[in-house]
Amino acid sequence: MTTLCEPYIICCYQSKVKYKPLLVSPKTEIYRVVTCRYSPDTTEISGSQSLYNFYKDQVTQALKETFSYKNFHEIPKLTKIILNRSPSDPSNTKGFLQAVQEMALITGQKPIITKAKKSIASFQITKGDKLGIKVSLRSSKMYAFLHRLINLSLPRIRDFQGLKWTSFDGTGNYNFGIDDQLMFPEMNPESIQRTEGLQISIITTATTNKEAYTLLKMLGMPFQTNELWD
Repeated sequence: MTTLCEPYIICCYQSKVKYKPLLVSPKTEIYRVVTCRYSPDTTEISGSQSLYNFYKDQVTQALKETFSYKNFHEIPKLTKIILNRSPSDPSNTKGFLQAVQEMALITGQKPIITKAKKSIASFQITKGDKLGIKVSLRSSKMYAFLHRLINLSLPRIRDFQGLKWTSFDGTGNYNFGIDDQLMFPEMNPESIQRTEGLQISIITTATTNKEAYTLLKMLGMPFQTNELWD
């Protein structure tokens, strides 16, 4: 079963990233990092509930004290996680179907196939051609994927030094790319014909980059050292 440890433990994986405490109040400095112990018997429901309960019980209160919110509805929260992938050769039917199956394994949800809305002669694209794959995760599936991403997938990246904290879009959303799908434990290296990356967008209700950064870091996202907001 998945268990949440106390939020005062700093490391959820071995790396050289140095974390600094988030100032929750003038008298208290608390590390708000999710440190989960994962086992093969962990189910999607238990993983998502653990992370959601941690957000509801501890992160919301810490955010309220940090930014002095007067209304509970002002506290930032996750709304959805979007994964996009564009195969290098969409015309290859076999490779495209394999990419769809891989995305379904990674997210646990059937992906949507995006098609061209109009023809573009210079790119040799005809209206209706398959261009990419998209998955939008919400509710329990969103928290389950984020739980696996933080505790299983990102630590598998070789020489991982943390995610860039400059990749926020200015409206509280965080976007980052992954070069290799082999970082996900659901992938079998023997069945993969070509390594391809994907784009991940984490959508929140935060209105500023600092609020979104604080929310994600409290949930356990391993960011690089940030002297500006820490």
